[in-house]
Amino acid sequence: MNLPSGKILKTNLDTSSTDFLALVDELRRKRFNGYVALSIKGQAGVEEGTILVDTGKIVGATYEYYAFDRELSGEKAFQRLLNAAAYKNGIIDAVELTAEQVHLALAFHEDAVFVPSEESLRHIKLGAFSPFFEEEVRKLASASVDATAAETGNQNSGPGKKYKMYDLTKTDAPKAGMPEGKHL
Repeated sequence: MNLPSGKILKTNLDTSSTDFLALVDELRRKRFNGYVALSIKGQAGVEEGTILVDTGKIVGATYEYYAFDRELSGEKAFQRLLNAAAYKNGIIDAVELTAEQVHLALAFHEDAVFVPSEESLRHIKLGAFSPFFEEEVRKLASASVDATAAETGNQNSGPGKKYKMYDLTKTDAPKAGMPEGKHL
């Protein structure tokens, strides 16, 4: 999710020494406007989760798996972000925005809207990090690639097809301006 830079409140907080839920509670009490971004290096690569906060309340979430080019939004993203908060090798940043900037971000990312109840937030307990979510996305990404390849006849898909790049790798095609069978 693209967000304004805002005013950095907290930066490079280590997930191994930061209680993520206590941080969220602190921001709630301060009626914070902005976002909290959490980044980890999972098994397949960098993952990043973001929660949007409006007057101390969580109002949206996104989670991105860069290695798989997948972004999830809303409740699914929030679940993954909580899982990532339990990872011991990550960083957390809190960035303050104006209320208008938060509302604008939500307007551009309506699919990110997710408002957990105060009751549900009180009952959240962070356990150990689980690679389950990453494996789930890995399988979805793999299935998507397989389906695309089957649909289009394997390598003739994507940007290579659009820009006719696969034709450049054919060795049996005559060179431009050369008679058939007389290749350099």
